[in-house]
Amino acid sequence: MVMPDTPSPRPKTELTLGFTAELASAPLVVAAELGLWSRRGLSVRLHRELGGAGLRDRLLTGQLQAAAVPCGLPLALMAETDPCPEPPPLTVGMILSRGGQTLVLSESLWPSDQPDIGAPGHPMRPGRRRVMTLGLTSRHSAQEALIRHWMRTVGLTEDHLHLAVIPPAQLNTHLRCGNIDGFCAGPLASAEALMGGHGRMALSNAPSNAPSNPPCYRVPDPPPPDTVLALASGRAPRSPGRACEWVGELLAGLAEACRYCDDPSHRPRIAEWLSRRHYLHAPIERILLAWNPPTRQEPSSEPGPAPSLVFHREPPPDPHAPDPMSERWILENTLRADERVRLSAAVLESVFRREHSGPPPGKPESLTAPKGQLPEAPGTTSGPAGEPWGSPRRRGLSGRDPKTLPAAPPSTPPHRAGSLSSG
Repeated sequence: MVMPDTPSPRPKTELTLGFTAELASAPLVVAAELGLWSRRGLSVRLHRELGGAGLRDRLLTGQLQAAAVPCGLPLALMAETDPCPEPPPLTVGMILSRGGQTLVLSESLWPSDQPDIGAPGHPMRPGRRRVMTLGLTSRHSAQEALIRHWMRTVGLTEDHLHLAVIPPAQLNTHLRCGNIDGFCAGPLASAEALMGGHGRMALSNAPSNAPSNPPCYRVPDPPPPDTVLALASGRAPRSPGRACEWVGELLAGLAEACRYCDDPSHRPRIAEWLSRRHYLHAPIERILLAWNPPTRQEPSSEPGPAPSLVFHREPPPDPHAPDPMSERWILENTLRADERVRLSAAVLESVFRREHSGPPPGKPESLTAPKGQLPEAPGTTSGPAGEPWGSPRRRGLSGRDPKTLPAAPPSTPPHRAGSLSSG
């Protein structure tokens, strides 16, 4: 008996994607839970890391093919290598999230007569001018830009402040123990501080323009980039006969997941997924409060009406593709001046490869600067006396290395569940 020919099953491309336990990683979880990648022929395993340093190391060693990382990390790797490598070690596939960073200060720094909302002036006790220590999860991110804007608002100089890079899961432990005076991080860490009553929000770049923001600070529209999907260059996964088709399919699944995340009716379901042990391992109530920050700074506050960050926007031609304005913002706000001078326009073009996430056929292409020139963007952020953020001072804000803090109590131990892993 001759059996009829049957088509062979479509070969699966095996990928490992990295993330940290932050709300900005929600699209990766949604794409995995809804099967948005498997229907496109991708077999994706999610790997959780404690912080950005672990993601960087695993991307560079080929253990990860892609990861959700701070927006300035791919450019920073190019600036730290002389000469700049070609191809770049990491390229930007798409912008995953915008906004969402919040500066949280310890209750001990907050004036007792400070109103809860609409507070002008500075949120420090009168006369307190000792050196402060603030934590942040990555120096090459939107967090340092927000801290510097706050410094200008309250009249602090770089001599008054030290920065310490701390994994997001350990920020609140250090704040409660008094090791730091505050931190700038994503919405999940700030929600934990608010619910625990040991911190208050001083400034936020959330799209909703948080009530705690001073009148002089307005969040731009669209909000500044926060997290990008970094692709490891030259690390092709096992994909029989498919070359690099997986990149477009990976980004298409993530774009669909971003649209799903920005629908408010889906957030309770997504919060339940994120709360699981192998994802964010956080209470559902805290995730919902982080997603929709309250309008009052009280431990018992209910979620507010506006989201803390956005994953999907509709401006043409593509809400996720790296554009000249976003590239310029990342360059000016997440790198020091001595790092920026090492990067040419050709380097930017190689890192922000628009062919990864360009508009669908039939839509107009993004406007780009002429070859050899950096794209211009109106209104780049400047520091005191017109100095661009990302000063020549190398480490922290005072020219010294970031402080090394004692290790916080161990976080959640590694776990595996199905096609997921934690590290």
